[in-house]
Amino acid sequence: MKPSNILVTGQDKPLQERGVVKIADFGLARLFQAPLRPLTDVDAVVVTIWYRAPELLLGAKHYTSAIDLWAIGCIFAELITSKPLFQGVERERKGDDRNPFQSNQIDKIFRILGKPSAEIWPTIGELPHWAQAQSWANHAGCLQDRVRGLQKGTHGYDLLCRLLEYDPTKRITAENALKHPFFTVRTLPYARDGQTPPTNDCRRRSRCRNASRSSTPTSTPTSRARSRNLTPRRISAGRRARKVRIHTDHDSCVSSANTSVLRYSTASHHFRSQAIASIRAAATQAKSRQVNVDEQH
Repeated sequence: MKPSNILVTGQDKPLQERGVVKIADFGLARLFQAPLRPLTDVDAVVVTIWYRAPELLLGAKHYTSAIDLWAIGCIFAELITSKPLFQGVERERKGDDRNPFQSNQIDKIFRILGKPSAEIWPTIGELPHWAQAQSWANHAGCLQDRVRGLQKGTHGYDLLCRLLEYDPTKRITAENALKHPFFTVRTLPYARDGQTPPTNDCRRRSRCRNASRSSTPTSTPTSRARSRNLTPRRISAGRRARKVRIHTDHDSCVSSANTSVLRYSTASHHFRSQAIASIRAAATQAKSRQVNVDEQH
């Protein structure tokens, strides 16, 4: 599972054909059986390196469908940041070593998520390559800094953490992921204490007003009246007119802000649809594999 292998029909298709998900390129896929056959020297590698689960990177021969949910978590983060989350360098397979220890890739994961321990992942000591990584330095993790589009404490950040759980037995399933509040609870983007976020137009007008005020030489109302041959009454009327103009600019800024929030809400809805489609693809893929196995038996 990786972004380039998940195909979704877009807006150029008829309404009934939009949003159709298709999974392509099964070059590193294996037949799903219950129970799963262990990895052998013939097919020692599954999943593209950037989206490969840590249990596979640490040399696990037995794995579950949780590896696809880890890949979905990597895709989820990539949709937010527009770049791969764990972009390591793959070590080539040479000779009899069909599954070499991918130290660079696992180091990328440890630096972002933090180094796992026996408390977090009780069976990590049973993995063949853990002995080589056990002595590495501990890292606190910096997932929040890498996915700034998801604020800590939000439903989206919680879903991402559940998808990127180290222990595959604790990792969220595709069925439970579809029931997560991220897909069921609708929240307004950038809504803070009921305030409307400033837009670029509002900021630009504010800068122009501040610049004009700073460039105007200071003078008293009397001197301005004498230089312009205006009465104090006309000055107060001018001030009222200026206040009306400022309020008008503020209203237009609020209207522009509401438009930008509506556009962001539409984009956020499209992003959620893509995430749902990816997780549904993983669930459908697992079910179809199980059906094929039952038919064979």
